[in-house]
Amino acid sequence: RGAFIDIAASLLAVVPALPWTGHAYEIRRSEAGVTVAADETINDTLLALGTTVTIDGNINGDLLAFGQEVTVRGNITGNLVTGAQTITIEGTVGGSVLSAGEDVTLENARIRPDFYRFGNDLDIGSGANVTGNAIGFGETVDVDGRVGVDFKGFGATVTVSGAVEGDVEGYGRTVSVESIARVGGNVTGHVVRTRDLS
Repeated sequence: RGAFIDIAASLLAVVPALPWTGHAYEIRRSEAGVTVAADETINDTLLALGTTVTIDGNINGDLLAFGQEVTVRGNITGNLVTGAQTITIEGTVGGSVLSAGEDVTLENARIRPDFYRFGNDLDIGSGANVTGNAIGFGETVDVDGRVGVDFKGFGATVTVSGAVEGDVEGYGRTVSVESIARVGGNVTGHVVRTRDLS
C-alpha cells in the first residue's frame, strides 16, 4: 500500500507538466465507485476518485483516474493519467497515457501518441496499438501488440512477441524477442550475461 501511495504521489507531481487539452474540470468522487456510462459524454477534464473507476463513455478532455481498480473502455480525446492496483485500458486515448499500478493491461486499446507505465506487471496485449513510443517499468514487461515507434522495457523479464516499428531496448535479467516478433529497427539488450538475451 505504501508503494502505491508513493506511485500515485509521483503521478500527481508530473500532472502539471502534461500538455492539457482543456481548462475546465469535473470532479467525481465516491467510495462506492465512479462510472461514466456508455451513453454519457463529458466535455471537460475529469478527475475520478473511487474504489473502482469505470469509463465506458466519452470524455472530450483529459482523464485523471485513481482508485483500486480502473477500467477504461470508452474514448478519451486528451491525456490519461491513472494510478490503481489494477488498470485495464480497452478504449481509445487521443493523448498520451501515464499509468502506475500493480497490473496494467492494454487490450484492444488504441493510444495515439505515447504510453508510459510504472508498476509490477505490464501487458500490451495482441490487440493493442500504441502509435507512438512505449516505455514500461515493471517486474514483467510483455509486448504482444503493436508499438508504432520505439519501445523501452525495464524489468526482471522483458519479452517482445508483437510488432515494434522502431527500436527495441530492454533492461533486465532476461530480454527476449520471440521468433514471431517483428522489429523494424535495432534490438539492444542490457543484461548481465549474453545468454540472457535471446
